[in-house]
Amino acid sequence: MIVIKLGGDAVATPEHIAAAARRIARERATREVVVVVSARRGVTDQLLALVAAVGRHAAGSGTLSTAGADRAVASGEIVAASLVALALEHLGLTAKALDAREAGLEGDGRSGGSRITRIRTGRLRALLRRGIIPVVAGFQTHRNGELALLGRGGSDVTAVAIAAALGAEECVLLKRAGLRDADPVRHPHARHIGVAGFDLLEGLLEGGCRVLAVDAARLARRYRVPLTFVPFPEPGPSSRIVPEPIAGTASRRA
Repeated sequence: MIVIKLGGDAVATPEHIAAAARRIARERATREVVVVVSARRGVTDQLLALVAAVGRHAAGSGTLSTAGADRAVASGEIVAASLVALALEHLGLTAKALDAREAGLEGDGRSGGSRITRIRTGRLRALLRRGIIPVVAGFQTHRNGELALLGRGGSDVTAVAIAAALGAEECVLLKRAGLRDADPVRHPHARHIGVAGFDLLEGLLEGGCRVLAVDAARLARRYRVPLTFVPFPEPGPSSRIVPEPIAGTASRRA
């Protein structure tokens, strides 16, 4: 079983969503798949701006509900997950879009900076047993039924956390660019990285590379979740980040 994470570019257009669904279907032919989805590119910023504008222009003495604001912004991922589930159904697969509460993603409830405190995997495992692909809205947790947003890059954190909780063999991240030894936006001739460890990945992220949220990389390292970066929608070589061997466990080969 693997977790596939779709970034904002992978769901930016109907064509991209259809192509991502076909990619998921190919994986599903040989193993179980859980999908985690970001909002479509630019949607989160639009929703944040809209929430702020409502707060500025609404008349009255009341204060803006942080739970209401988080629910409004979280709708970006919920819509994207629903569209991906629909695309999978058009391919003859059975899929179920889930928000954080439905997927069992519990958090501490802090608005805009929630932290995943527990994942109740029963619903996800039940869907998998029935042959249904769970499509989870990233970037959110729930507490007492109320949604709360993770920090920026939260959908990456969602994907890695679910992979760790389910014991997935890897977390596959469909991103606009694969992993290179420098930020390709600022360094067009940056070299592709094939296989590396988490030391290199975290160094790149701390140096400004934006291919993954730093918190997601640290979580993957802590729970030893292999990561595979796949360029999408444009094809290209993938990159794999593997946990470093634990001292004393490496096997000898003749």
